[in-house]
Amino acid sequence: MANWMSPKLFLASKGIKITAGMVLDPVELGMPVHPVFGPLPVATVITAKDDGSVFLHATIECSECGEEREIEPGDWFQVRRCSQHQKRAQRKAKKLVKSDEVLASEKAAREEKQAAKSAEAALAKAQAKVEKLQAAAAKAEAEAAEKAALIAKVTAEKQAEQS
Repeated sequence: MANWMSPKLFLASKGIKITAGMVLDPVELGMPVHPVFGPLPVATVITAKDDGSVFLHATIECSECGEEREIEPGDWFQVRRCSQHQKRAQRKAKKLVKSDEVLASEKAAREEKQAAKSAEAALAKAQAKVEKLQAAAAKAEAEAAEKAALIAKVTAEKQAEQS
């Protein structure tokens, strides 16, 4: 297998000048496979530099649905799909990267957060109940004091009548 080199270097070493409308098929050109991302997709050049050294914009077809996607030179070896499928693949890859320990710690953190939220809600509910009971007790005390004053007044009036 040939050593990997950037598409710009590869095309320059072969003396290939890039023009708009040109179809760049890496397999046909004999371009080496990228060591991490695999073979490059076929790209159709939209615009290129005047000196023909590199394309500025090109289109590729999504490897899953066939939709065309516009790319820049630096994305050629990374992008294989349309935006929708690319995002789905990245999310899937991100989920696969997490170890069991990480997943367990994230679950524990979520459960702890939920428990703290529940405890906070229970505390707020209890405080509201205490305030309500205190208000009821203050009202009962006020009524009791009013009744005691009324009883004292009536008792004083009866004593005044008897004397």
